[in-house]
Amino acid sequence: MTTTRARGRDEFDLVLRLLDHQIVGSGGELLGNVDNLELQEIGGELIVTGIVVGPAGLGPRLPGKVGRWTVAIWRRLHPAAEPTATVLQMTHVIRIGSGIEVSEWGSRALAGTFGFEQWLVRYVIARIPGATGGPNDVGGEPVPAEVAVDRRKKAPAAGSHLVSDLLDRDMLDADGANVGRVCGLLCEPIERNGLEVGRLRITGVAYGKRPAGSMLGYRADRHQGPIVVAVLIRAWHRGDRHVSIDEVDPIDWTSAAISLGSHAHPRHPHSDS
Repeated sequence: MTTTRARGRDEFDLVLRLLDHQIVGSGGELLGNVDNLELQEIGGELIVTGIVVGPAGLGPRLPGKVGRWTVAIWRRLHPAAEPTATVLQMTHVIRIGSGIEVSEWGSRALAGTFGFEQWLVRYVIARIPGATGGPNDVGGEPVPAEVAVDRRKKAPAAGSHLVSDLLDRDMLDADGANVGRVCGLLCEPIERNGLEVGRLRITGVAYGKRPAGSMLGYRADRHQGPIVVAVLIRAWHRGDRHVSIDEVDPIDWTSAAISLGSHAHPRHPHSDS
């Protein structure tokens, strides 16, 4: 019989704590946002292995044509013949807080991908009538594409997936009935090497019929305030549930839905059981 994984003290919501947070370098420099997250299936577990930065990560999270156009425009304008998404491995993340702090190597790696932004400033933005500034304002000539991205270290891994491939999917119960949409993923650290956070293991899935307020944090934290807003939003999300990843059927990455196993026992996000 499959057992349900107990909720650990280090468990947190991947969507609330990582997605869209500012990436901060070792010297305090701002290096973009966490636009998506790389997932790999390793040893029968779903592991967060890297953070994805840039339009190639953001596009898949945007709805419909907006998302497809974002990626298509990025590919068309990128100076590289076959551009790939920029992925920084979780082994270079040293702290997860209000910002995502990365190591010195991670800072240099991400800074080296800014050649595309420099190319846009020089050849697109600077040519718009009324635009000010020029190539000198971005530190000289753009970084060549072959130098800007070291694909051996920062390209997506073969067979990897994105967190956006799971978010907003339909959640089906064991009888095939729709019980909501995926709005959160719980995870926990599985390795630490010195100061580095390391890779994260997906431990649970949160879902509900009203995912709009989930990003505010009231679903995940019972102590989130102010109290008046908290009461209203918690009432609105009283039907939200979470399950252990062990209670979910094997994920079919080509399907638009995720199914609960026959042994699943959905619980409210504030449940300690």
